[in-house]
Amino acid sequence: MNKIPRVPSPRINPVQLDQLTDEQQAYLQPYLDRGLKFNVFTTAANHPDAAAKFDEFAFYTNSASTLSPRWRELIILRTAWLTQSDYEWAQHSRIGLQAGLTRDEVQQIASAELSGEWTDVEKSMVRAVDELHQDTMISDETWHSLSATLSDQQLMDLIYTTGAYTTAAMLLNAMGVQLDPGLTGLPK
Repeated sequence: MNKIPRVPSPRINPVQLDQLTDEQQAYLQPYLDRGLKFNVFTTAANHPDAAAKFDEFAFYTNSASTLSPRWRELIILRTAWLTQSDYEWAQHSRIGLQAGLTRDEVQQIASAELSGEWTDVEKSMVRAVDELHQDTMISDETWHSLSATLSDQQLMDLIYTTGAYTTAAMLLNAMGVQLDPGLTGLPK
């Protein structure tokens, strides 16, 4: 699927919590206060200004958008699969279960064929993510299918979410952010 192999170790190491600058401490503290000592945040803390701005956008797309939590996670997981982001998949397969996806559905997101109880709009969402990934465009057929159910804001949020998590995957993959303990990456 990918031409460039993924790196087995960090290219940019996570910051050491006992050696933080004031800016890194300010960036990380809200996460640490919630017990979220994840490699994504401790690595991003190497560039706290950019990380804080990106996190605002990512938070909107994964927590506050007009899409249901289930739909958000469907989009994020399909993006993680297409970008082959182990880290994104590991975190969001867990979150997807909390958002109402079943284990079987999470596994199906990694395939081109969705079977079972998927709605037409969910199938169209997967198709839209695939098209955006492949061609940075959504076909008229897919758009019309989506717009039969989704509002203009929801359509935009689908694109924003795909874009945000494609960017996140690029950062995670290129920097070599390693899985957090106890998590499993992409299905083989």
